[in-house]
Amino acid sequence: MTDPQPYVVGRQSEVECFGALLTGRVEHWLLNIYGPGGIGKTIVGHKMQALAREKGVPIAFVDGIRPDLTPDRILHAIKEELAASETLSGAFDDFERAYQEYLTVQQVLNRCGGVQTAFDVMGNIKDPAGFARLIDDLGQTITENTRQTVSNRFALERYLRGVERALTRSLSSGLEAAVEIEKAAYRSLALVIDTYEELEGLDDWVCRALIPALPEGIKVVVLGRNALPKINFDWGEFGPALHVMELPELPERDTKAYLTHHDLHDPVMLDQVYRFTGGYPLLLVLAVHLQREAGGWPKIGAMEYEADRERVATKLLERILREERAKEVQIFLEKGVVARWFNPEVVGVIMGVSAEQGHAIYNKLERHSFIERHPYGLKFHDKIRELLLDRLKFNQPEYKRVVKCLTDYYAEKAGIQQDEKDRPSESKYTINIQTGAGVVVGDQAQVTQSLDEQSVSKSGQVSDDDGSSVLSPELNERKRDVEQDRYAPTYRAAEIRQVMQWIEAGQSACLIGLRGAGKSNFLRYMLRRDVQQRYQERDDADFVFVLVDLLALTKRSEWAVYELILNRLTSQLAASGIEATIIAEITSHHQETIRSRDSFTAQRAFERCVDLLCQRPARRVVLLLDEFDAVFWPLDPFLFRCLRAVRDAHKGQVSYIVVTDSLTRLQDDLVEAEHFYRLVERNVCGLGPYDPGDAQQMVHYLAGRRSIEISASDTDCLIELCGGHAGLLKSSLSLFWDVYQAGDLSELLSTLANEPVLQSECQKMWQSLSEREKSALCALASGAQAAPGALYDPKLTGLIREDGEKEVLFCPLFTDFVRQQIPPEMQRTLVGRSPAIVIIDGQRVDTLTELEFELLCYLYENRGRVCTKDELITNVYRQQYDRMRGGVTDETLQKLISRLRTKIEPDNERPRYIVTVRGEGYRFVEAGER
Repeated sequence: MTDPQPYVVGRQSEVECFGALLTGRVEHWLLNIYGPGGIGKTIVGHKMQALAREKGVPIAFVDGIRPDLTPDRILHAIKEELAASETLSGAFDDFERAYQEYLTVQQVLNRCGGVQTAFDVMGNIKDPAGFARLIDDLGQTITENTRQTVSNRFALERYLRGVERALTRSLSSGLEAAVEIEKAAYRSLALVIDTYEELEGLDDWVCRALIPALPEGIKVVVLGRNALPKINFDWGEFGPALHVMELPELPERDTKAYLTHHDLHDPVMLDQVYRFTGGYPLLLVLAVHLQREAGGWPKIGAMEYEADRERVATKLLERILREERAKEVQIFLEKGVVARWFNPEVVGVIMGVSAEQGHAIYNKLERHSFIERHPYGLKFHDKIRELLLDRLKFNQPEYKRVVKCLTDYYAEKAGIQQDEKDRPSESKYTINIQTGAGVVVGDQAQVTQSLDEQSVSKSGQVSDDDGSSVLSPELNERKRDVEQDRYAPTYRAAEIRQVMQWIEAGQSACLIGLRGAGKSNFLRYMLRRDVQQRYQERDDADFVFVLVDLLALTKRSEWAVYELILNRLTSQLAASGIEATIIAEITSHHQETIRSRDSFTAQRAFERCVDLLCQRPARRVVLLLDEFDAVFWPLDPFLFRCLRAVRDAHKGQVSYIVVTDSLTRLQDDLVEAEHFYRLVERNVCGLGPYDPGDAQQMVHYLAGRRSIEISASDTDCLIELCGGHAGLLKSSLSLFWDVYQAGDLSELLSTLANEPVLQSECQKMWQSLSEREKSALCALASGAQAAPGALYDPKLTGLIREDGEKEVLFCPLFTDFVRQQIPPEMQRTLVGRSPAIVIIDGQRVDTLTELEFELLCYLYENRGRVCTKDELITNVYRQQYDRMRGGVTDETLQKLISRLRTKIEPDNERPRYIVTVRGEGYRFVEAGER
């Protein structure tokens, strides 16, 4: 049996950090302690809890291991723990009333089947008599205010939208009162959140709602596997208020004290076990458990040191399983890890034995050091479960059998029919790919009727009422063959691999690219199942990609955006293997949205559709939002808050990939859309010109469509000329169809830059740039240095490339175009460092000394403002400053100014460029300022 009280050593420094936090002796009030599984974070949390109680500090301990935690339950758990103190019990009365009201509303919704079931789209109660009986059954537990709320659909929807914020505010008010009470006793309040990795689905709410709502005087500790700023960049906004520290292994002294407590006294073996485990607590626990199973320390043999903790832990587990004397316990240790938690009944199901036998095995499992208590029974230590689960997955047939056995058990408990005979068969339900209203799912008669309402054209297409068309299966197959010829397997490999990694991690991202770079084609390529499978690393995930082209909006409104997304869901899910029943429900929600023309109904329909898709934990829903610029600015920020909220409700399962011309332009005045922006701007992928391999493939494909051949040398020349830009390549090739002969490309090169079709393609790119970026590109095209910070997007999208030590535009065609855009004043006056260039009044100046050039560069870079004499001396002379005997005087600077004026001013007596500002310094004046 395990020790009645586990022996705990070390971690005194972490406890002392917590003590300093409680007394306010440190700058921070938010402490994050992180480390890998098995490092002992929970032990640290319990020690902190004991210290707080010893000092009389009220503390709330929230353990993320609870499987039912939601924001409202976390708020209530904090209240329950703090209200256990007699002095604080009355501080949370208002919160308790609000929480009970919330529970009553939930009870009403559960009993009536939800808002959609209880009300029609106009807000009327569908069954007034039945609803009245339901309310009456609640008796005095429902207040008049709550009665009025649940009886009005729109009041109820408003309540549900704001209840989370209302409960958070109410708890915050109670905490403020509690803090004031504790101040009188010179004490603070503490909140410890343990096993935070299990709460990472609620991380945004914790970071952006809960923690900021806590009043001053509450000390917070978050214990988890990952550092908070690595989970969410928003944690960085807490600045010095947040202190992050990694939990190390136990030092040698504490490690040997632990082993000595467990009867290891041999100095040689103490050293050996310490080197073997490295002071890693989980390995120490396993080593102690192994010696018990083996019959003592001498029986376990020599332990060879390895740096890889997981390999060491796996070896120890293998030994423990071999030494396990109870065969049934060994079997459960090998197979039971499919369950996140287990009780005697679950043990019986997995083992295939009676409830009585399951209970006996359960009792034996309790003695294992790596079995922990769980609110619903027992659980494996999370790291042990990971290792054993990886081991079980090597035997895929057995792994799938055990998973199915457990799934069937849970389904039966939930009353879900799993028999094949109860599932919709292909003969009963048919999916029609597209109709005027989207996908139709229903019995054969319904589908036949919907097809009769359509006309089948001679081209093999099914035409809809609105004139759109859907390819027949034969034409779809042919189209897929053409698409696969167009794109080689390596097409945009680096970009797709990066985006897929973000998606598999459950993250959102932003894809930015030049106009004509092929962003829409990139998204359509990602929709191909063979592409997804090529880059998919997780075998257990079920990806659902939905492409939404926001240029297809009939009008710019919240309702139109939701309706378009639902339309694309219904039209694209049929080919993704989604269950027919789910597609039928999504179609129903879409049709309700169309009938209502109401943004609120559309929002709720979208939320319910995502809920349906995310019922399977392994499913990942990816919304590819093309032409995102078309909606981000014109529409109310509330739309983007709702999109963010949907993602937060299904964190890890829902991702948005937004496509835009420029990320930086989305930053100005974000207002309430900031949270959505932060969601996508963390992961940014630039879609630049094709790499040489993709460019050659695209030239080959485009030329092949017109049955012409281009030599390898001409192909390389064309790619270099266009820089691999998709739009320029296509436009250039369009000029060749009737005139090109192999080897004649050189005759066309001199005229290509002035061709209207290429000028138009360059103009598209130019218009997508900000004024600051345009100015920076003009400087580069002139051979000067661009303004610092102006080239973030152009570099990301490949508009700028490195040529040795300098930056240049990505291709000759676009460089010629940019040179034509250089304003006259920049053509007349230009000063640059890299490369070194001075053009004054249209004339190049090459006679400046090093100091004269440095002075002119500094004045030009700060043109428009006065530079003081001290500033110029410090920045221009730099290294010479300390070496010059007597320093640099004003007279020395004036002489340098005079020599520079002699070389660049048309009239040295009446300076036009470097003017003196009496009593202040000097200023460089551009031609447009005079």
